[in-house]
Amino acid sequence: MLRIFLPLYLLLFVFSFYSNDLFDQLLLMMSPEAIVDDTVNDLSGAFYMVEEVLRLTPPDQWPEKLEKMSSANIPVKLVSSQALELSEPGLTTLEQGGIWIADIEHDIALKAFDTEGRIIQIGPIDTTDMYEDSVFITFFGGSGVLVICVVLWTLTVQRRIRHLAQATQKLGQGELTVRASEAGHLRVSDLNHNFNTMAERIQQLIESHKHLSNAVSHELRTPISRIKFELDYAQDLDDVQELQKSLNSIAEDINELEDLVSEALTYARFERSGLKLDYESQVLDSWLQQWSQQIKLPHDNITLTLVSGLSDSLGSSSKAATLVQPGPYRAQTHQISQRVQIQTSQVPQSMEVEFHPSSIKRALDNLVLNACRYADYQVQVSFEVLDGSVSILVDDDGPGIPEQDRATLFDPFVRADKSRSKLTGGFGLGLAIVKQIVLRHQGQVEVTDSPLGGARFKLSWPRQQSR
Repeated sequence: MLRIFLPLYLLLFVFSFYSNDLFDQLLLMMSPEAIVDDTVNDLSGAFYMVEEVLRLTPPDQWPEKLEKMSSANIPVKLVSSQALELSEPGLTTLEQGGIWIADIEHDIALKAFDTEGRIIQIGPIDTTDMYEDSVFITFFGGSGVLVICVVLWTLTVQRRIRHLAQATQKLGQGELTVRASEAGHLRVSDLNHNFNTMAERIQQLIESHKHLSNAVSHELRTPISRIKFELDYAQDLDDVQELQKSLNSIAEDINELEDLVSEALTYARFERSGLKLDYESQVLDSWLQQWSQQIKLPHDNITLTLVSGLSDSLGSSSKAATLVQPGPYRAQTHQISQRVQIQTSQVPQSMEVEFHPSSIKRALDNLVLNACRYADYQVQVSFEVLDGSVSILVDDDGPGIPEQDRATLFDPFVRADKSRSKLTGGFGLGLAIVKQIVLRHQGQVEVTDSPLGGARFKLSWPRQQSR
């Protein structure tokens, strides 16, 4: 960490010793004319006084007068023009009676005194030792205080960065629970909070992938074990019909494996943080009618038709779809008759909502088919638009979902029905996919008790998506 701030420390050290000379040189480079004019104005009065004194004094007394007018740091003397190496501009200025700054750095000024080539020279102007000592103490004392303040500040920043670097190193070594302190004495602007957000996201992704991998491997064991059993069983079969049954069972298991892989890939795709959905603005009523016509029902004897005024409970202006099932759908010992009501009451026909059609269709299909699996007689789907948001409610009259199971119901490979077979089906990914889809729409999904007596699943998201 010291290597990061070492250049700053060296720069401060050099600045403390050379800043005064550096400023002078920069000033000379940037505004030489202004400095010359200022020096000329400062010395004009001194030249006038020297000229007047010399004119009123006999020439043999000039050396004495010049010595009296001189001081240790501001010498005044008469020099011959032949002793000076003057430039053409300097000679011109002196001939015109002006003041010529021969050396701007040391403040040496010249002015012609008479026609005999004598020139008054003031300078080089210097400062007394006491003044220089005072300037030195003041400047370097102030610079020292500044350097100490900067060093203390950089040490504080260095401690904060070291803390963040240690947290980053631990995270890189696999300590996914490490977090940077957001206390004021260790916080580096928003870096600590952003690091914690990143670490939290990384931890969730890795844990989710581990859970998904473990769950997929666990789910694969059951159909693979059945396939191995069926293969061992089929090898000893001589009866063609029994062999065909065994092969059909193997084919079902293979289809189950394909469905599992497809569901897992779908879940992983929606869980990926970089996924971008192309939202479309759809008229809710029209899209609902198209969906009700395109939904793939799980039984050949199930029909779905759009009717008006299906039930008084739907309202006189409602549109609904009825699902009639004369044969068994759920894995039960008795036949049931189910109906699915698609209710769009209270939704204006011209109401437009932004969403990703194929994703919402997938979520709605999952909820409706899942509700059909557990309903006794009735499943109802209703749509609401309220306060800038749209909601889809799926109700059934089944056994419902216990409250203690609702918190984890939308996690991958979690089932409300702990027992699963070929008849009941499902991998526990359907509701997890529904949750990821609605999260991609900046919405939420929740499960509560249904007025029909079973479970109610509610999907909600804003009518207009932020991009």
